Amino acid sequence: MQPELNEQALNQISELFPTLSVLVLLGSRATGKTHANSDWDFAFYLSEPDDFSRLALTEQLRAQLAAVIGCNIETVDLIDLRAANLAMRSVIANEGIALITVDNRFWFKFLERTWRELEYWQWEQTHDA
Repeated sequence: MQPELNEQALNQISELFPTLSVLVLLGSRATGKTHANSDWDFAFYLSEPDDFSRLALTEQLRAQLAAVIGCNIETVDLIDLRAANLAMRSVIANEGIALITVDNRFWFKFLERTWRELEYWQWEQTHDA
């Protein structure tokens, strides 16, 4: 059986992680270029302010995603939007598929900020600023 992520699984994830504001699928699963060894790449944002609690929730999220997808936990990669650099945020913004967006304003603000910073970076590269 091919692992998959369906609406029922996403609802289950949302219920289990009430502080999960955004979950974005990226990589080969988002672009449709999967192969036999494709892993599952996700970017996420947890509104949990405490670093240690957020770390624990991140690992619980990884385990739960693997369980609902039906894949090995080692094939689930997570990227915390709080720590993602501009290059990674650009990939997330341009290629990612938002699966869970509790607050659309947060997601749109993330996209806007990422594209603005990317445009500024490109301007600096072009003009040797």
